[in-house]
Amino acid sequence: ERFEQFHASNPEVYRQLVELAFQLKNAGRRRISIETLIGKLRWDRALETDDPSGFKINDNYSSRFVRMLIADHPEFGTMFETRRLKS
Repeated sequence: ERFEQFHASNPEVYRQLVELAFQLKNAGRRRISIETLIGKLRWDRALETDDPSGFKINDNYSSRFVRMLIADHPEFGTMFETRRLKS
């Protein structure tokens, strides 16, 4: 539920994750870590703004973003490792 709220309020995060994943795929990468992609977004955002209270991506959202990426772009299916959800 919190993920859905975050995603609805911050759709640009998913769009940027898709863009980054395609960049790596097109560069020939066969495996991608969602944590790496999210870390890059966090880093870029920290450099773009001086607002310390804005734009936080909860680590718990990583698995949800991966599943969305694979569902929307099946070509990413073998690039990300997923585990069974506990919830």
